[in-house]
Amino acid sequence: MKFNEEFGTIFEAVVTLAKGTGADAVLILVDEKLDWQQLAEYAGGLRVVVAVERSEDAVSAIDAGLASVLLD
Repeated sequence: MKFNEEFGTIFEAVVTLAKGTGADAVLILVDEKLDWQQLAEYAGGLRVVVAVERSEDAVSAIDAGLASVLLD
């Protein structure tokens, strides 16, 4: 999945909502690799947990400072 303007706009709204409601984190389920570093930057300090299907995506997300859950 490409981190495009549409996804960025939606994710910014998610971050705003999460921060406004006092959420501790957001969970993102992705089926393709994203630009994990860009996702972390958009999060603005909010904890992001990404659920991924491939271990290499989990490692890349962790390297970008995100939490990761590997799905079966």
